[in-house]
Amino acid sequence: GGCVDGDECAWMRHNCSTAQICANTDGSFLCTECMPDPHSSNHMDQTLLASVAKHRLPLQQTAAGYECRHVEGTNVFNLTCSTGFEPVQGVHESDGRGRVECTACAAGYYKDVTGAGECTACAAGYFKDVTGAGECTACAAGYNSTAGSRECTA
Repeated sequence: GGCVDGDECAWMRHNCSTAQICANTDGSFLCTECMPDPHSSNHMDQTLLASVAKHRLPLQQTAAGYECRHVEGTNVFNLTCSTGFEPVQGVHESDGRGRVECTACAAGYYKDVTGAGECTACAAGYFKDVTGAGECTACAAGYNSTAGSRECTA
C-alpha cells in the first residue's frame, strides 16, 4: 500500500501564524496571507493555487499595488509592494504577523522592483506624469528635465 497524505492544517500540525492561512499540500503545507497571481508559472505559486482551489480556502485576489511572493527557502507567502508602489512610512513589509500597507509612487518618481524599498526620483532628462510608475520615460530630443520631474521642457 501507498502512503496517505496527512492534513497538517486540519490536524493543527503547522507553524503558520494567526495572520496566515494554512494550505495543505501533498506531503506538506504552506502558510499564506495572500493569493498568488493565477497566471504565474512559478512552481510554488501553482502548488499554493492548487491547494486553495482543492480546499476552497478563503483568500481574496491580491489588490493592485500588492504582490503575493513566496519567501525563498521557506513554506511562507507574504504580501509585498509591487513595482510602482512603496511601503507607507512606518509600515514595513509584512512579516506574517501584520499587514503591509503600500502607496503608489508620486508622479516624477518610480520603483522598478517588487518588495521593500522607496520610490526613486526620475533622473534628470527623464520624467513620469502618472503615479504608480515602474519606470521613467526619457525626454524627447531637444527637451530636458530636472530630477523628479513630471514633464520635460524645451
